[in-house]
Amino acid sequence: MVTGDMLSCPAPTYFVDTGSDAATYSTSIEPHGVYDSNTNKTWFTWEGFNGTYRIAQATVYDHALLSWSNIYTIGATELLDDPHGNPCLLRDADGYWHSFFGDHVTPTQHWVSTNPDDPSAWTFQSLLPIPSLVGTGEGATYIHAVLIGATIWLIYRAGPLSQNCYLKSTSVTSGVVVWDTQTALFDLADGGGDGRAEPGGLAVSGTDIHFVCCRAPSNDTYRRGVYKVVLHTTNGSISNLDNSVTIAAGSLPANKATMDASFLIADSGAGNLAQYWIPDFCFDSSGGQHFLYTTSSDDVSFDLKYFNYISGVQSSPVTVVTVPIFSLGTLVPLESAAVAITWNVYDVPGAGGGVYRAVRLSGGPIGSASLIQAAISGLLPGPPERVRNSQSHQFMWFQSLDLSSSSIYTKGFCYGDNGYLQRSSFAAWPPGSAANATALFNPSDRSTSNLHVSANNLVITTFAVNLSIRSVTSHSSGKFHVEFTIILNRGTSGAAIGVASGSFPLTKFLGEDANSFGFFGTLSQTYTNNVATNRSGLAFATFQVVAMEVDFTAQKIWFKNATTGGDWNGSPSADPATGAGGFDISGLTNSPFFICVSLYDLYNTVALNTGNLPWAVTPSSGFGSW
Repeated sequence: MVTGDMLSCPAPTYFVDTGSDAATYSTSIEPHGVYDSNTNKTWFTWEGFNGTYRIAQATVYDHALLSWSNIYTIGATELLDDPHGNPCLLRDADGYWHSFFGDHVTPTQHWVSTNPDDPSAWTFQSLLPIPSLVGTGEGATYIHAVLIGATIWLIYRAGPLSQNCYLKSTSVTSGVVVWDTQTALFDLADGGGDGRAEPGGLAVSGTDIHFVCCRAPSNDTYRRGVYKVVLHTTNGSISNLDNSVTIAAGSLPANKATMDASFLIADSGAGNLAQYWIPDFCFDSSGGQHFLYTTSSDDVSFDLKYFNYISGVQSSPVTVVTVPIFSLGTLVPLESAAVAITWNVYDVPGAGGGVYRAVRLSGGPIGSASLIQAAISGLLPGPPERVRNSQSHQFMWFQSLDLSSSSIYTKGFCYGDNGYLQRSSFAAWPPGSAANATALFNPSDRSTSNLHVSANNLVITTFAVNLSIRSVTSHSSGKFHVEFTIILNRGTSGAAIGVASGSFPLTKFLGEDANSFGFFGTLSQTYTNNVATNRSGLAFATFQVVAMEVDFTAQKIWFKNATTGGDWNGSPSADPATGAGGFDISGLTNSPFFICVSLYDLYNTVALNTGNLPWAVTPSSGFGSW
């Protein structure tokens, strides 16, 4: 079962509420979310429901303006009661966005944004030129879209169900695509013609497309095995995990015997009864390969398994979590070769469920699980989805438990190291523009790279214990106002905020010596020169904003919880403007002093505000931004 601290996060505000009963489909279809560095925007797509039939929809988050676009309808599917019509998105080399959907026993539609980088209008281009399986009408199912140079590549399952194929463009001009003919890569049918090849996670390295799939019988009563395939787009050949076997384009498709002998890298066994799971795969930032799959011997208890392939060595699978009800997992690459493993759990029958995350640091074991979204009454969590090209964000879907209803609307949530990207306002978030900040966190002045710095150096998250970071700028005199958004505060000690000199060892926590002064919100204690003092009325928690004011000339410091509306330093008589009630910092040594934050427990996250956001607390008279 899940171990470690389980943080019950408050229910966030969703960014969309028009999804169908299966708005996204895990890594079976991807990407559902794409970060585009050219425009600094993230595009999201999903299968929606308009009250009568299913539709493909999209919205865009602008990271510079910190705002969402409207929700736009791309087109309608032919599906009325089948949730397999999920769309995926791709940006071509000219900035036009392509949407592919309508799969699963219906022809696959191809729509293109009418104008580059504009989600407001879409033009139907064509049905994909993919042969249908006679008697079923099936075209491509479970499309994965990739851009290599200026060429669009689509990887998918096609009729017959046992094949994985690709379709590539021969030209793309102002969004108009000319397609080549379909090519079958491999066929997992047994000698009797029975079998399904279910594609999963996909990633690109140079001009090579890497992806995984699993096999199922035609009746899909179980899924078994993880196959790793590398498609070399330069010549159309495929290779296995360690490149020991390469099959030339002219010899494709590879048959099941060849795939089992050379491409099968994990076998869940003949007794595996887990249904509907999809394997996942990703590269870490150093090129290591990571894999995730599900097994079950009784279709009652399910093991989420993880292994990797790093420096030519494949590790043995380990169980990340055992859950009583089926769930799906997703891998999200982070900085410094870390990988987040996320999964949904249907663990509260009749009330909802949860989405969990554990982080594997480079070369280390998998960390303890943390609940990143607790059960929401009446909602069931869908599988988390990663955002392509992003090392911090992913998004997830929650849906009604009454899946028999055709009028279900699901809600989408976007979560990452920086918290939730919400459509409606939340005073403490988003982090704002770094251009307006007078001080930023200094990535070159932190304990280790396990302290993740993001959002233009305004947000920090820890993937190890007891890590600290200083700001870029420092002061030895003057009066300054700073605010901290406590995005996540968990564990026995949690986060500490305060000031420290350049002589403070960042391997220590704030206040552990005479070079620093810190306030621990979970403990409601100040700490300096290794002495703790209890402070009533000052505690802070997740999703709260804390103001700090420092008078270096008078050598005093004040804290105030802006979210709870408490007093400065927990006292109605304390007033930074008059100097009353300040905590003494005259014992601090080695001026000047920096803003400093210590994150003692895993996954704690804090955002800095030095003018990048409107103040939650009006600065006291005489105090300016840091």
